[in-house]
Amino acid sequence: MALITGTSDVAVNLQGHYDRNLLERGLDALVHDRFGQVRPLPKNKGTRINFRRYGALAVNTTPLSEGVTPTGKKLTTTDVYALVKQYGDFITISDWISMVGLDNTLVEGGEVLGKMFAEVKSFEVGGTPCLN
Repeated sequence: MALITGTSDVAVNLQGHYDRNLLERGLDALVHDRFGQVRPLPKNKGTRINFRRYGALAVNTTPLSEGVTPTGKKLTTTDVYALVKQYGDFITISDWISMVGLDNTLVEGGEVLGKMFAEVKSFEVGGTPCLN
């Protein structure tokens, strides 16, 4: 049997006052998203993107001497690869619940899917799965 969200799944309370303001879903603090970079991967360019990071230089605590050129430092780089993966899901909603439901089930369903996407999107760094 197909999984379809219908009127029997969404409680309809007709014997009392119904507050139209829906309860907010508890959203996790996705701290990993705050500092990450988002880059598009152009179409037909594979499943991997390469990022390069330059290493920090050691702090020079020796004062400069007049007329003497310091030795200098060498830059170092680290390559970080991200692999693209595809995730998805959907919610089935009947036409009847769309017409008679007290809530905007379609909009709410979209928000639920959006939260799920935020929780499961991932990438791999060096072959190790990591949350993004």
